[in-house]
Amino acid sequence: MLTFRTSITVAVMAFVVALAALLIAIQDRALRWATHVAASAYMDATSTKAFGRLQTELTALTSLVHVLATSSSFADSNERTETGPAIPLFKAVLQELPQLDSVYAGFENGAWLQVRRISELNDEQHERLRTAAAASTAINLVRPTPDGELPMRRIFEDRQGNEIGQIDLWKYGYDARKRVWYRETIKADRLQISKPYLAFSTGAPVITVSAPLRGKVPGVLAADLKLDTFSDFVQAQRPGEHGIVVMFDSTGSLIAHPDFAELIVNALTHPSQPQLPNIKELKSGIVAAVLRRSQGRDQYEGSIRDDQGRDYLFRVAKFTLGEQYSAGIMLLAAQEDFAKDVRRLHFTGLILATVASAAFLPVVWLFGNGMARSLKRITAEAVKLQTLAEPDPASVASRRDIYLLPSAGDVNSQNESRCTMTSISRTPVPADAQAPQKAKVRNAALDRTRTFLTLAVLLHHAVIPYTYFGHTDPKSWIGFDIIVLATDSFFMAMFFFLSGLFVWPGLARKGPLDYLRDRLIRLGLPFVIGAFTIIPLAYYAIELRQHPDVGFADFWWETITEGPWPSGPIWFLWVLLAFDVIASLLYNLSPTFLDPINRLSLRGHDHPAQFFAVMLAVTAVLYIPGRVHFGTFTWFEFGPFSVQHGRVLLYATYFFFGAGIGARYLDRGLLASDGQLGKRSLAWTIPALVPYCLMWVLIYIKREILGNPTPLPHWYEAIYGLFFAAFSVAIMFTILAYFLRFKQSGWSSLDPLQPAAFGMFLVHYPIVLWLVYWMFDFDVPAIAKGLTAFVLTVFLSWGATEALRRIPGAGHVL
Repeated sequence: MLTFRTSITVAVMAFVVALAALLIAIQDRALRWATHVAASAYMDATSTKAFGRLQTELTALTSLVHVLATSSSFADSNERTETGPAIPLFKAVLQELPQLDSVYAGFENGAWLQVRRISELNDEQHERLRTAAAASTAINLVRPTPDGELPMRRIFEDRQGNEIGQIDLWKYGYDARKRVWYRETIKADRLQISKPYLAFSTGAPVITVSAPLRGKVPGVLAADLKLDTFSDFVQAQRPGEHGIVVMFDSTGSLIAHPDFAELIVNALTHPSQPQLPNIKELKSGIVAAVLRRSQGRDQYEGSIRDDQGRDYLFRVAKFTLGEQYSAGIMLLAAQEDFAKDVRRLHFTGLILATVASAAFLPVVWLFGNGMARSLKRITAEAVKLQTLAEPDPASVASRRDIYLLPSAGDVNSQNESRCTMTSISRTPVPADAQAPQKAKVRNAALDRTRTFLTLAVLLHHAVIPYTYFGHTDPKSWIGFDIIVLATDSFFMAMFFFLSGLFVWPGLARKGPLDYLRDRLIRLGLPFVIGAFTIIPLAYYAIELRQHPDVGFADFWWETITEGPWPSGPIWFLWVLLAFDVIASLLYNLSPTFLDPINRLSLRGHDHPAQFFAVMLAVTAVLYIPGRVHFGTFTWFEFGPFSVQHGRVLLYATYFFFGAGIGARYLDRGLLASDGQLGKRSLAWTIPALVPYCLMWVLIYIKREILGNPTPLPHWYEAIYGLFFAAFSVAIMFTILAYFLRFKQSGWSSLDPLQPAAFGMFLVHYPIVLWLVYWMFDFDVPAIAKGLTAFVLTVFLSWGATEALRRIPGAGHVL
């Protein structure tokens, strides 16, 4: 049977879940709308630019052909020579319009004159034309012989117009009168725009604009527009990184395509004759799928998914370019390329909504618990009224509580038990009978372990610039790589472990609500202050190295408003606070939730290897899949909130194992001063050294054998993750064993730093970065730089913390 507390929790959470689902649905709808609007705008811009470019080029070419067709240099004589006035005019046209491939004129007697730009041809086209070295222009001249033959002479000129080569092709076989552009223009007796085709001599894709000569001799003047460069322009305007643009004329001949060059190469090997590929020949892929769905309609748009699972918005449209030419365009825009900021906010909102819902559960549980206690008090007073007992004036907190009275049956059911307790509850307790409160005794071994880890963090950040991995300084030393590989593998996870030790006792002593309030002050407040002050100050040192003229105010404002807004090492605070919220939730659900770990800890008093084995197995199971999936260096980032994707479950494992050990009997379990862990401290060095050395073996394999591939193979990440987990757990046991054995009592050099350890962790980052970049130009060995940075960081951050602790109220946080 459901209790009142459970019922109200379920009801409120159902409402919260329904509200969250509604908000997520609205958010998802808004994301889709924003994506569609952004993609549509990009597709509109692409269409405008593509057709605008094509129309501009065709218009310019049309005007040019009209003018040249009436020029006496072409229209008054069909006798063509290598030195005639038409050749300089053709050269000037090509220089004025770089989009042209060639300009030429054909005559009824079979004569043909062409001037072609060849400096931009590819190697295959140069080979087909047999061009001379350093040639810039080719002049092709066909002069019919008395017996009807059409030999051609090809003359090559350099950029200065000097002749550098000549080829006579006696049986070239080119008769302009038989070409489609000539026949259709003569037949229509007006300007014509051809469909796209492959040029006779070079195989280049072109569109020909031609017009009949208006003079003394019949013939046609024409110019070719290059489509390969136009296709490149169109693809550069594609909508988004993964966008696709395809253009085709009214017959379906391709004008632009992402694989245009490859399609042209394939077209040149056509079994019958070279011809430009047609869009209808595309039988597979997303373009073919959209074409099938459009079914020849002039306007059509929708959405589709490709074989890789990427969602696209598509649009098919047809346009008319002048009176004689029309073309179609197909645009596909990958949805993931648009509204990226909104998409990131959407993803972050889902995470925050999930976290907020989870965090809200303990609040609802506490609220229901408080309501249940109020009802019990009111019920008790109602029983007293029935028996004419004197009511307790403090029992009813407000008039509203009267309306929460249960039914009479519920009151009667508690009558006997409540009456029997009255006399006991009213018995006064003498002042001298109250037991004195125990003084809070600190665990010296754990305090010194925490201080040691703080120094490890400072050392890590001081020497990482002088390693193979960090290497932001010209100097490096392999010894620092050895240190950094070790520290990076365990120290943050061990911080979570130590923090978890005191969670359950804190929850039991203060209650979840008060505990979370204290943690919010202890962790949340430093995180906010650090994110707005310490972190920008730290990264300003890096910014000055790259942009010496940037002021701090401008850098700070750009960091806060535009980003990136890194968190440095203080990411630990918000993640730890999130774990505390989850722990409070679990404690409310069941204070004995972590008892299995606690029982394992009690067995670990005499058999620490059992605890080690279980913790290693759980760590490996939870850590390795995340490492394989996310890789090593990917981070979740939202403003100053960041954490490594692959290590979240690693940190959670350490935190809750620590919480399980500290749940009860901390001094009798794995970390007991008289336990076997401390007595066999040296034995743990072997389980730590073996996986550490194997990690170096894998690093050698990655660098020297695999060649540092990106991304790394999954098998490599899995094996490295296993060694990483083994070393991380083993080195933590080694450190704990050392401090439990040798640092339980007496004086330690770490003791003076212990009160300031947390503050040193918070303030050290700008100090170490400014020291590192201050020494950047010093021509001294890396070991000297690293040790100097470490020593100065320790003393400066210690002094800064002690100064800050003198601020009223700061001692409660630092």
